[in-house]
Amino acid sequence: MQDQELSELDLTIVNALQIQPRAPWSLLGQVLGVDPVTVARRWQRLTDSGAAWVSGHMAPTTDDRVMAQVEIVTAAAQATRVAEVLARDISTLSVKQTSGARDILAIVWAYGLDELADYIGERIARCPGVRSTRSHVITDAPFEGSRWRLRALSAEQRALMRPPERPSVPAEPLRPLDRRIVVALGEDGRMPVSELAERAGTSVATARRRLGHLLAAGQLVLRCSLARPLTGWPVTAVYFASVPAGQLDAAAAALRTLPSDVANDPRYPDGITRVMQESQRFYRQELGVTFRLNNPAVEVVSGNHGRAWYENTPNGGEEYWWVVFNMQQELMARFGLGSPDPRWLCVGEISAEKAGVSGGGGGSGWVILSGHDADGAAGTNGAMNRWYGGMVHELGHAFGLPDSTHTDGTPMSASFYDYPNCHFNQQQKTGMLNGPYGRFLS
Repeated sequence: MQDQELSELDLTIVNALQIQPRAPWSLLGQVLGVDPVTVARRWQRLTDSGAAWVSGHMAPTTDDRVMAQVEIVTAAAQATRVAEVLARDISTLSVKQTSGARDILAIVWAYGLDELADYIGERIARCPGVRSTRSHVITDAPFEGSRWRLRALSAEQRALMRPPERPSVPAEPLRPLDRRIVVALGEDGRMPVSELAERAGTSVATARRRLGHLLAAGQLVLRCSLARPLTGWPVTAVYFASVPAGQLDAAAAALRTLPSDVANDPRYPDGITRVMQESQRFYRQELGVTFRLNNPAVEVVSGNHGRAWYENTPNGGEEYWWVVFNMQQELMARFGLGSPDPRWLCVGEISAEKAGVSGGGGGSGWVILSGHDADGAAGTNGAMNRWYGGMVHELGHAFGLPDSTHTDGTPMSASFYDYPNCHFNQQQKTGMLNGPYGRFLS
């Protein structure tokens, strides 16, 4: 493994599968400009050698499991043996040997705090070679490994690999069939649906339907992994930090991206702040609950490129989206954000726009808007109610709502132009409160 070298094609295949782990070989071949058979053969070589693999696992908040990170100090020369014992235990999810104040870091799980305490105190602490343990119960997982990306693809290739938007669906209690599907995908996240159905003991149609539901509800995570010695970053550092509890809560983060050749103007962050505050007020009026704003509500981000780059660099099929997709991907890379992100409801506005072409929108926990919306928020592009209503509308999409099919008096239709004379209907309210982003409303 240490002596294995990956080609540029190998790295782009891994990067592509990090974005869409079950993408068909035909899509990878199209994006990478290589015959699909060649892509499949190279991937098989990577998996056979243990260099890369795709696996599936339940999202950390999917069921009633309780997890903890356990620091373990071992007797001299016993760390490897203890790690091997824990790695074979079904209640241990990961094991790392480390330097520093502890010899091993393990993530473990159990059904309840009492069972977790018993496992750590009786099973781990009594393991021969263990001298002491210290446990940290995991209450949230803002990031996990499926979000890490190589940087082998171009922006255009990444956009082509972006999976199609799945309609948001509410999570359901896990069925025994769902657990069998997840276990099978734990061995091979690219397992063909026909084989997955056979392993799970169901029909192909049912396996495909349940797999789609688990992914759309965020209950199943698929992850393409690369052996660490081959990543270019062979050393891992683990940081322990204390953060005030009040700063751990989910909040709405508004980020204004300023191209490198655009001067900062305080009217813009001030105006976007007012738009966010008015939207916050409106949601409380309509739902009885609302989202929290970060402090400060708007952060001005200096872009890596000039205005023309954001406007003219292809990113996705329609030119309408180029500006905001380029902004969004830069923000995600710089701040470690996901789409969606479990910690934040994200709003990004950029002072760039190709006149008559560029636009924006909302969805999957994000609102991404181009120059005319930023100008409107700054008070330089017409009456403010137009921009208040527009933000309320796009935030509705970020919370998972679709457009209304006609002008029906709700903000999810053209009625938002008549803001504040529009109101969410009961179905829309229920959809937001019970949907996948309802946790941001309190």
